[in-house]
Amino acid sequence: MLGKLPTEQQQTMWAPPLEMILNPDHQLVKLAKRLPWDKLEAEFGSLYAPVGRPSIPIRVMVSLLLLQRMFDVSDEQMVKQWVQNPYWQNFSGMTSFQWKIPCDPTELIKFRKRIGREGAEKILAWTIETHQREGNVQAETVIIDSTVQEKNITTPRDHKLFRRIAERLLALAASEGVVLRRSYRRTIRKQVMQLRTANFPRARKQAKRAERRLKTIAGALLRDVQRKLTPERLAVYEETFGTMTQILTQGRGGPDHIYSLHEPQAYCIGKGKGKDRAKYEFGTKVTLAVDPVSGVILGALNHQQNVYDGHVTPEASDQIQDLTGTKPTVMVGDHGYRGAELAAAMAEDGARVITPVDLRKATKGTTEHRKIQKLLAKRSRIEAVIGHLKAEHRLCRNYLHGILGDELNVLLAAVGWNLKKLLRLLWLMPEWLLRNLELAVERCEQSDRGRVVLS
Repeated sequence: MLGKLPTEQQQTMWAPPLEMILNPDHQLVKLAKRLPWDKLEAEFGSLYAPVGRPSIPIRVMVSLLLLQRMFDVSDEQMVKQWVQNPYWQNFSGMTSFQWKIPCDPTELIKFRKRIGREGAEKILAWTIETHQREGNVQAETVIIDSTVQEKNITTPRDHKLFRRIAERLLALAASEGVVLRRSYRRTIRKQVMQLRTANFPRARKQAKRAERRLKTIAGALLRDVQRKLTPERLAVYEETFGTMTQILTQGRGGPDHIYSLHEPQAYCIGKGKGKDRAKYEFGTKVTLAVDPVSGVILGALNHQQNVYDGHVTPEASDQIQDLTGTKPTVMVGDHGYRGAELAAAMAEDGARVITPVDLRKATKGTTEHRKIQKLLAKRSRIEAVIGHLKAEHRLCRNYLHGILGDELNVLLAAVGWNLKKLLRLLWLMPEWLLRNLELAVERCEQSDRGRVVLS
């Protein structure tokens, strides 16, 4: 059953009202009043059963996700710091100071799974709509680029995967009560010790033998466990055993290569030239679309395969239209978005993709050349946005599990960035100027003469 926020207004000496101790001009206090919480509560209310134990209120759970992404904290630290921060409690809809944590940290995991990708997109659209009310967004011209969100996995090595398979099978056999023909525990430890000298020239052959031995042990344990499990239990572990079999039989590289046992969807992305610190990243590729003036993120996509940048442009255009209500007509990108076939496909859809190739083709001194030059000069803005997302909004390393975690991580990072932009806007501009801007935007919408855009 859907829980509700406390509505008691009686004052006590033990729990003073938050309105008496908070600064009304604080950015979080202003932001809490400007966000349409009722809309999200109506959207997510259908995800809860009509009867049963009352749940944690939707506003509390959504506010915890937003605060976590705005201030870059983990699930555990989020609930701990919430108790210490009265401004965070006010943002969550509390009327008096709370002494207990709002929920267990695992509730955030369950809530993310409950809302799924569609719910995260609704939250992102909710933040974009708030920027649109401030007159801070236009979606006709956008900047588009791709980056990588690395998974929280160790550097892939074959011997690490073989050892992890063997350890996982030993734990599985113990939990299922399977008596193995041989456990190989002492042999596994011995082979791991020999692998520590893999970089020594005189010990490379010994390390190679140890790696082959680990692979043999993992295969023997897998076959032994599969023989002794019942058909019902085999069906439960069918996906896990399939991943293990693929790891033991795969070659070097390839689009279907598995680099992690617990995150098999992660793939390898080459970073190209000029990045010698780490030539490869292991995770998933994401595509971001940004407003060229305000820097608000208008679209965020995660790709399950390492696709060419230009091939995902129609999908990004459709997402921008779903989130903003406006289909982009001009999309500015780098050399990764060039191609005659892509330009023809986007032209049929009423849009155009501008790259540095178009600048070289245009005649110098013409109006078209100057327009393209100005648009490409703004393209570099998205690089700073990507840097902030990775440094401050948990896009650098993805700690969420599975394909759903990949999709949620990039969407919630975009939500955190958009709300940080709103906080900065509320801090820089006084309340009377914001009210005048709202009136100006309403008049422009009524007269259909255009939009007010803030730099």
